[in-house]
Amino acid sequence: MIVRKLRLQKGWSQEQLATLTGLSSRTIQRIERGQLPSLESKRALASVFEVGIQVFETPESIETSDTVNIMDTHESTITDTSKQATNKVLDDEKLALQYAKSISEFYTHLLFFVIFVPIIIVTKGLQDPQALMICGGWFLGIVFHGLVAFEKVSIFTPSWERKLVEKKLGRKL
Repeated sequence: MIVRKLRLQKGWSQEQLATLTGLSSRTIQRIERGQLPSLESKRALASVFEVGIQVFETPESIETSDTVNIMDTHESTITDTSKQATNKVLDDEKLALQYAKSISEFYTHLLFFVIFVPIIIVTKGLQDPQALMICGGWFLGIVFHGLVAFEKVSIFTPSWERKLVEKKLGRKL
Protein backbone atom coordinates (compact mmCIF):
# COMPACT_ATOMS: atom_id res chain seq x y z
CA MET A 1 0.00 0.00 0.00
CA ILE A 2 2.85 2.41 0.76
CA VAL A 3 4.19 2.04 -2.78
CA ARG A 4 0.83 2.97 -4.24
CA LYS A 5 0.57 5.99 -1.93
CA LEU A 6 4.05 7.23 -2.87
CA ARG A 7 3.41 6.58 -6.57
CA LEU A 8 0.14 8.51 -6.50
CA GLN A 9 1.79 11.40 -4.65
CA LYS A 10 4.29 11.66 -7.49
CA GLY A 11 1.54 11.31 -10.11
CA TRP A 12 3.19 8.31 -11.76
CA SER A 13 1.56 5.33 -13.41
CA GLN A 14 2.66 1.81 -12.54
CA GLU A 15 4.43 1.61 -15.89
CA GLN A 16 6.34 4.84 -15.24
CA LEU A 17 7.41 3.59 -11.82
CA ALA A 18 8.51 0.30 -13.34
CA THR A 19 10.64 2.14 -15.89
CA LEU A 20 12.22 4.37 -13.25
CA THR A 21 13.03 1.50 -10.89
CA GLY A 22 14.04 -1.06 -13.49
CA LEU A 23 11.40 -3.46 -12.12
CA SER A 24 8.64 -5.03 -14.16
CA SER A 25 5.12 -3.62 -14.12
CA ARG A 26 3.94 -6.97 -12.76
CA THR A 27 6.34 -6.64 -9.81
CA ILE A 28 4.98 -3.17 -9.05
CA GLN A 29 1.43 -4.54 -9.17
CA ARG A 30 2.30 -7.38 -6.78
CA ILE A 31 4.00 -5.03 -4.31
CA GLU A 32 1.02 -2.66 -4.39
CA ARG A 33 -1.30 -5.57 -3.66
CA GLY A 34 0.68 -6.40 -0.52
CA GLN A 35 3.36 -8.88 -1.58
CA LEU A 36 6.65 -8.22 0.18
CA PRO A 37 9.32 -6.80 -2.12
CA SER A 38 12.79 -8.32 -2.30
CA LEU A 39 15.74 -6.40 -0.93
CA GLU A 40 16.76 -5.31 -4.44
CA SER A 41 13.21 -4.09 -5.15
CA LYS A 42 13.16 -2.19 -1.84
CA ARG A 43 16.43 -0.49 -2.72
CA ALA A 44 15.21 0.46 -6.20
CA LEU A 45 11.96 1.85 -4.82
CA ALA A 46 13.73 3.71 -2.00
CA SER A 47 16.11 5.26 -4.51
CA VAL A 48 13.35 6.44 -6.84
CA PHE A 49 11.12 7.79 -4.07
CA GLU A 50 14.11 9.22 -2.17
CA VAL A 51 13.02 7.60 1.10
CA GLY A 52 14.60 5.16 3.50
CA ILE A 53 14.48 1.46 2.75
CA GLN A 54 12.72 0.91 6.10
CA VAL A 55 9.56 2.46 4.61
CA PHE A 56 9.04 -0.81 2.72
CA GLU A 57 9.58 -3.04 5.75
CA THR A 58 6.67 -4.90 7.32
CA PRO A 59 5.49 -3.71 10.74
CA GLU A 60 6.64 -7.00 12.30
CA SER A 61 10.20 -6.64 11.05
CA ILE A 62 10.33 -2.99 12.16
CA GLU A 63 9.29 -3.91 15.70
CA THR A 64 12.03 -6.50 16.00
CA SER A 65 14.78 -4.24 14.71
CA ASP A 66 15.98 -1.03 16.35
CA THR A 67 18.34 -0.09 13.53
CA VAL A 68 17.35 0.15 9.89
CA ASN A 69 19.15 1.19 6.76
CA ILE A 70 18.27 4.35 4.90
CA MET A 71 19.02 4.71 1.24
CA ASP A 72 20.07 8.29 0.48
CA THR A 73 23.18 9.00 -1.50
CA HIS A 74 24.90 6.50 0.75
CA GLU A 75 23.49 4.06 3.32
CA SER A 76 23.43 5.16 6.94
CA THR A 77 21.94 3.78 10.13
CA ILE A 78 19.05 5.29 12.03
CA THR A 79 17.65 4.27 15.40
CA ASP A 80 14.61 6.55 15.64
CA THR A 81 11.66 4.22 15.07
CA SER A 82 9.17 7.09 15.39
CA LYS A 83 10.15 8.29 11.90
CA GLN A 84 9.09 4.90 10.53
CA ALA A 85 5.57 5.34 11.84
CA THR A 86 5.11 8.63 9.98
CA ASN A 87 5.90 6.95 6.66
CA LYS A 88 3.37 4.14 7.07
CA VAL A 89 0.00 4.32 5.45
CA LEU A 90 -2.59 5.15 8.10
CA ASP A 91 -5.85 3.25 8.37
CA ASP A 92 -7.88 6.21 7.15
CA GLU A 93 -5.58 6.55 4.14
CA LYS A 94 -6.13 2.87 3.34
CA LEU A 95 -9.87 3.38 3.50
CA ALA A 96 -9.62 6.46 1.28
CA LEU A 97 -7.55 4.53 -1.28
CA GLN A 98 -10.03 1.65 -1.20
CA TYR A 99 -12.90 4.11 -1.69
CA ALA A 100 -11.16 5.72 -4.67
CA LYS A 101 -10.44 2.29 -6.15
CA SER A 102 -14.07 1.19 -5.76
CA ILE A 103 -15.29 4.37 -7.47
CA SER A 104 -12.81 3.81 -10.29
CA GLU A 105 -13.97 0.21 -10.71
CA PHE A 106 -17.60 1.37 -10.81
CA TYR A 107 -16.88 3.87 -13.58
CA THR A 108 -15.00 1.19 -15.53
CA HIS A 109 -18.01 -1.13 -15.14
CA LEU A 110 -20.32 1.69 -16.28
CA LEU A 111 -18.12 2.41 -19.29
CA PHE A 112 -18.29 -1.23 -20.44
CA PHE A 113 -22.06 -1.14 -20.00
CA VAL A 114 -22.37 2.02 -22.11
CA ILE A 115 -20.16 0.56 -24.83
CA PHE A 116 -21.53 -2.99 -25.06
CA VAL A 117 -25.28 -2.58 -24.46
CA PRO A 118 -25.79 -0.66 -27.72
CA ILE A 119 -23.79 -3.35 -29.51
CA ILE A 120 -26.02 -6.06 -27.99
CA ILE A 121 -29.16 -4.14 -28.90
CA VAL A 122 -27.99 -3.55 -32.48
CA THR A 123 -26.97 -7.18 -33.05
CA LYS A 124 -29.88 -8.86 -31.23
CA GLY A 125 -32.58 -6.23 -31.55
CA LEU A 126 -35.06 -4.95 -29.00
CA GLN A 127 -37.51 -7.79 -29.71
CA ASP A 128 -35.13 -10.51 -28.49
CA PRO A 129 -36.05 -11.40 -24.87
CA GLN A 130 -32.60 -12.83 -24.22
CA ALA A 131 -30.92 -9.53 -25.13
CA LEU A 132 -33.36 -7.61 -22.93
CA MET A 133 -32.66 -9.96 -20.01
CA ILE A 134 -28.91 -9.55 -20.46
CA CYS A 135 -29.14 -5.75 -20.61
CA GLY A 136 -31.61 -5.60 -17.72
CA GLY A 137 -29.50 -7.85 -15.53
CA TRP A 138 -26.39 -5.88 -16.35
CA PHE A 139 -28.23 -2.64 -15.54
CA LEU A 140 -29.24 -4.01 -12.13
CA GLY A 141 -25.63 -5.01 -11.55
CA ILE A 142 -24.51 -1.47 -12.40
CA VAL A 143 -27.05 0.02 -9.99
CA PHE A 144 -25.98 -2.29 -7.14
CA HIS A 145 -22.28 -1.68 -7.89
CA GLY A 146 -22.88 2.08 -7.78
CA LEU A 147 -24.75 1.86 -4.47
CA VAL A 148 -21.90 -0.12 -2.91
CA ALA A 149 -19.16 2.03 -4.47
CA PHE A 150 -20.72 5.29 -3.27
CA GLU A 151 -21.38 3.68 0.14
CA LYS A 152 -25.17 3.96 -0.03
CA VAL A 153 -25.40 0.24 0.74
CA SER A 154 -22.96 -1.01 3.34
CA ILE A 155 -22.70 -4.70 2.50
CA PHE A 156 -19.56 -6.17 0.97
CA THR A 157 -17.51 -3.15 2.05
CA PRO A 158 -14.38 -3.13 4.25
CA SER A 159 -16.33 -1.58 7.14
CA TRP A 160 -18.99 -4.27 6.82
CA GLU A 161 -16.32 -6.98 6.90
CA ARG A 162 -14.69 -5.33 9.93
CA LYS A 163 -18.05 -5.32 11.75
CA LEU A 164 -18.47 -9.03 11.05
CA VAL A 165 -14.99 -9.79 12.40
CA GLU A 166 -15.60 -7.66 15.50
CA LYS A 167 -18.92 -9.43 16.07
CA LYS A 168 -17.24 -12.84 15.80
CA LEU A 169 -14.37 -11.82 18.10
CA GLY A 170 -16.65 -10.00 20.52
CA ARG A 171 -14.29 -7.01 20.65
CA LYS A 172 -13.10 -4.05 18.59
CA LEU A 173 -10.17 -4.50 16.23
